[in-house]
Order: sequence, then structure tokens, then C-alpha cells
Amino acid sequence: MSFRINSVLRQVAAPPIADAQAWVAGRSFPADCPLLDVSQAVPSYAPALALQTFLAEQVLQPTTALYTEIAGLPALRRELAAELARDYAGTITHENIAITAGCNEAFAVTMMALAEPGDEVLLPLPYYFNQQMWLQTLGIKPVYIPFNADNHGTPDIKAIADRITGRTRALVLVTPNNPTGAIYSAEFIEQCFELAKDHGFALVLDETYKDFRDDTGTPPHRLFARADWPEALIHLYSFQGLRAYRISCRQCDSGHESAS
Repeated sequence: MSFRINSVLRQVAAPPIADAQAWVAGRSFPADCPLLDVSQAVPSYAPALALQTFLAEQVLQPTTALYTEIAGLPALRRELAAELARDYAGTITHENIAITAGCNEAFAVTMMALAEPGDEVLLPLPYYFNQQMWLQTLGIKPVYIPFNADNHGTPDIKAIADRITGRTRALVLVTPNNPTGAIYSAEFIEQCFELAKDHGFALVLDETYKDFRDDTGTPPHRLFARADWPEALIHLYSFQGLRAYRISCRQCDSGHESAS
């Protein structure tokens, strides 16, 4: 090629998915001991018929081809805000919500809003590789928090505090964690919020997998019940397949709600 490629982009590590797939390429596994692929959250089967039907019907609507409001469909933002407010027993309005094309995009635009090239973002080990790649792509320096095996993967709060500098712009937490599965306690999350607030940076809390917790009847933390949560918290969340199926069943009135 004759054109120049961004030198920062050249330094970004390749995603590990292809390497993991290469480990089993060409191998076969017996029927009584099948391979379980947990390298990606990608189903090996088609979505529920009710969801496919609902999406097909939406494609036929003229408004589907138009631009929406920049922050997303107002009705969707209001519905999501109400549901999150119930889940967290807190105060969240549609004005706090922005819809993106997946949580990876949400993370990318969040980092672009918070940090400039050369700034630092605290990232516990092991990290979700897409988040580390986005930081590198944007020229933002990941500062790694050591893995804490003594506390089931929950980072040590002192280890976080010791790595804060004048260039720290965010602390990223993923809970339940990808890839460890660790679920951070409400107390630890609040400690991180106080740390971020005191030092003037953002706690970016990625709860993409919150609906897979065992104790879904209890809020995973109490931050949204605090009046000061917008001062230091940016919350990321992604619609999961089960929830999308339930929503589609309600809207198309197919009677499949109990099947979910």
C-alpha cells in the first residue's frame, strides 16, 4: 500500500479469538465429550422465531429507515431508564441514557470523551481485550491493576489508589467480570466510586452481564440511589439475548413469554 497507516494503530495487539480457535482447528471431539466454546458470547443457534418475526416487521416500517435522535429513540431511552431505575432502586431518567450500537461502541465513545492521547486509564488484570485495544487505538495508556487471587479476582483498592496519577482519567470495572466471572461487591464498587470522585476522574462501570447474576432480586450496588452518582459514574450496559427475547414476546403478543 502507498498510503500511511497510523503508527499508534500498528502497535495495537490483535484480538486473541483467532488464536484460541486455532488451538482446536482440524480436531474432532466425541459425542459424549463435546467441545464447549466459551471464547465468545456468540450463540451457535438462530434467535427465537418471535424475535426474528418482530425484527422483520420493524424493517418494513418507513420510520426504520430514518435517523433517530442522536441519543437514541426517546421511547427506548425512557423504557430503559425506568427498568434500570427499578433494577438498581435508584434515580435514572431518559436524560441519563444514550443508545449506541453495542457496548463496545459505548466504551469507545466514553474513552474518546474522557481521555486524550497520553492520558491514563486504570484497567484491572485480566482485562476484556476489546477495551484494552480501544485504549491503545486511541493512544491512551492502560495502567494495569494486578490480579488479586486472594480475593477471588476483586482488585485491591490500595493497588488502585497507588496507581493514580495526574493523568488518570478513568477506572474501568467490568462486573460480572470478563474473563474471570468475578462479581464485585457493592462495598468495593462504592469504594471505587469514592476514589474516582475524590481524585476527579470517572468510574466506568461495565455491567454488560448483570442479568446473569444469581441474586438478580438485589441491586448489584447502591450508586444510583445516591444523588451524586452523575459526578463520577459512567455506566455501560448491553442488551442480552434473553432480555431481547422477552421484550419481543411482549411486543408481538405471541404468548411465548413463559418459554423464556
